[in-house]
Amino acid sequence: MLFTIRDNYSFVFVLICTVFFSGFSSTCPPCVPSIIDNYAIFQIFGIDSTVFPYGECEFGICLNTCKDYTLILFHNGTQIAKLDSIHTEKILSEYNEMLTPLLKPDKRNVFKSNNTSIWKSVFDKKISAKEKIKLLLDCGSWPEGLFIYKDVNLSASSSSVLNNSLELKASKNIGFISTKAGLRIKWHHGNLADNLIENSHDNYRKHAFSFSLGVPFIRYELSQAGWLIPEYFWLEKNINHFYDHTSQPAILSQSERQWSNSHKKNISHSFNFKFSRFNYFLLFDKEIYRKPVMKFELDSLEAPGSASWGTSLTFAYDTWIPGIRLRLSRFNFNMLPKGKYFIPVSIMPLEFYLYYWNPKRYSLGCDMEISIDLKKSG
Repeated sequence: MLFTIRDNYSFVFVLICTVFFSGFSSTCPPCVPSIIDNYAIFQIFGIDSTVFPYGECEFGICLNTCKDYTLILFHNGTQIAKLDSIHTEKILSEYNEMLTPLLKPDKRNVFKSNNTSIWKSVFDKKISAKEKIKLLLDCGSWPEGLFIYKDVNLSASSSSVLNNSLELKASKNIGFISTKAGLRIKWHHGNLADNLIENSHDNYRKHAFSFSLGVPFIRYELSQAGWLIPEYFWLEKNINHFYDHTSQPAILSQSERQWSNSHKKNISHSFNFKFSRFNYFLLFDKEIYRKPVMKFELDSLEAPGSASWGTSLTFAYDTWIPGIRLRLSRFNFNMLPKGKYFIPVSIMPLEFYLYYWNPKRYSLGCDMEISIDLKKSG
């Protein structure tokens, strides 16, 4: 890497000292960054897309000529790197045509990052074939690290159920192979849930383990799935009839179970296909669902500020229900930035989602995510 990650505390100290001694020395104008396309950042600075996910962040650059001739790099408005004068000269000389317009005072903050710039990269003659392949593989890469998810939702199929879940996952990429293991804990509340819990005789799971294996663009997951209430029960028109055995289910097959038998050994199989912002999810679970559940999703679309949103369609048999998500801006920072290793931390404080067909069939909820990883510096 041509740059070094800055220590936040050192930066604050330098800022305080600069203000304190401003009366004794000439002041420098603030270095206002200009927004630069993500593909240019990956090409010029070699940013690791696993640390800063492609299409989920905004980079800026500015040229400081007051005391030192240095190029400064920003991520979501926060300074993360500073090139020395030698490397600054080298970068400006090599990428003069691309960077010069961004560094002019009258051009500051008028360039907007474009998440679809991956297509610009593919047809850009200045980018080598090796770099193009890397950028394409990044579009199908799976994140790694330790992930903590918290989700709360109110779902309904004539009767409503309040669901609460906590999930812990650890993922590691070894070359092109992606592995992941997870633990999920679920709670259900409401009249329907209380009645089912009372008659379940402890034959259903309250927690479940999962394991997945994947390569770029596709991943398979094997999960324990003996849940009391199916996750996608809101696809049914009226779940009460099926638990009461008064009607033949179209999607769910849970009504065919016997309450006296244990269902903790039930296993589900799912496939996830990913390319850039497009995702396709396919779930098989013959004990719970008569038909496979499918979800088409377009995610990480730009929203005002640094937020993002996404839209989806969830299918099962002849039922399809549209959905929408709104995700607040992530907080990204590095721990131990000056050591041999550093720990990138990403926090998504809140995400709202709604899958809606009518007032009796919907799923409304919110979740949050914390991801932590360990990477080698340099």
